[in-house]
Parts: sequence; C-alpha cells; structure tokens
Amino acid sequence: EESPSLIGFAGLDTGVKLIADADAPGVSLKGYIGSVAMDRGGAVFAASAPKAGRVVYVACETGRVVRESALADACGVAHDDDVAFALSSGFGALRRETPDGRIIGEAELAGVAFDNHLRRIG
Repeated sequence: EESPSLIGFAGLDTGVKLIADADAPGVSLKGYIGSVAMDRGGAVFAASAPKAGRVVYVACETGRVVRESALADACGVAHDDDVAFALSSGFGALRRETPDGRIIGEAELAGVAFDNHLRRIG
C-alpha cells in the first residue's frame, strides 16, 4: 500500500531531490511514471503516470507540483513549443496543453495505441 516518491530531479550542485509533495505521492500515481519531458525554458517538467491516468506538471525552481491533468492511460509526453506539451495515450488520444491547464488541441485516433515514446521532430 505504500510507494516511494516517483518524481524528482538532479543537479550538479543540488544532487538528487525527490518531490515529496502531498499531491503527488507514489501511491496516487499507482507506482509508475511512464515518461518525462522538460519545457524549452527549463521552468516546468511533465511526468506521465499512465496507470493513474494523470500527467503531473512540476515547477523546476520550487520542486512543487503546479498542476495535474487527467488523460486515461496518458504516457507519451514531449515539449511541443515554448509553452506547451504534447501528450499521447494508450487509447489513441493526442493532446496539446499548457502546464496551466489550457488545452490547445485534442484528437483521438481509432484503432491506435501509443506507448510512452513521444518526440518532437522539427
């Protein structure tokens, strides 16, 4: 029933720091992180938890969870531009959204199941 913190970051001057935020413990993320991505500016990173159907956005400066997004079987995550992330799911969903919750676009592809590998090309 217990699970360690699953999200963290490391720096040469800070070492490894796990996010122990009460809003994102390992139990609520169902013990698994599928993918992580950093925004271009290095201010926010996203971590997907497909078993929990969530994407968690973390402010790098404070190490605090700034927002969570619900997306069933969300796993693939990549920076999309300076302010948005692209998300994909095992149910064929594609979404572009900002860490503050604005959904820019969404589509669902029938008969398609994405895994946790999502990269921006171009």
